[in-house]
This record gives sequence, C-alpha cells and structure tokens, in this order.
Amino acid sequence: TKRRARQPLPDPQQEALAQRVYSTINARTIERKNRISQASARRAVFTYGTSAVEYALKQLAYRQNILKPVGFFMTILRSESKMPH
Repeated sequence: TKRRARQPLPDPQQEALAQRVYSTINARTIERKNRISQASARRAVFTYGTSAVEYALKQLAYRQNILKPVGFFMTILRSESKMPH
C-alpha cells in the first residue's frame, strides 16, 4: 500500500537496494518529472524482488541512451516478472 511504501522496508538489504535504485535513477535525469520517488523504489523492490531489481539496474547501467530511466526500469521489471524462470 502507499502508506507502507513511505516507511523503510523491514529488511535492511531490501531497503539498501531501494535507496540504490532511487539514487541511481535520479542521478541519470535532470528533469523532476522523470525521477523516481523513494516510495516507488521501495514498492518495486518489494513487488518484484531483489534479483529482478538487480537485473534491471544492470540493464540500465549498460544502456546509456535512455531518455526516461524510470520507464525503462519499470518496463524491464514488468517484462521479467512475466517470464518463467
């Protein structure tokens, strides 16, 4: 829920990953509308898991020509969640 995402995640490793998502994505864009909130970063880690988020961060680091890093990041997460592993 929104309220839960505004508070730090109970697992310190997940919270650290959410903070890394927040800082990595926001460092890649100047425009405020293309940034991710801490709550959205936490929600992504909680919803998709650490391995999918790590994979999406690696893909984001590999691609340097991304105009909207949040959209790319979330698209990777959604597509990875639909694939059988």
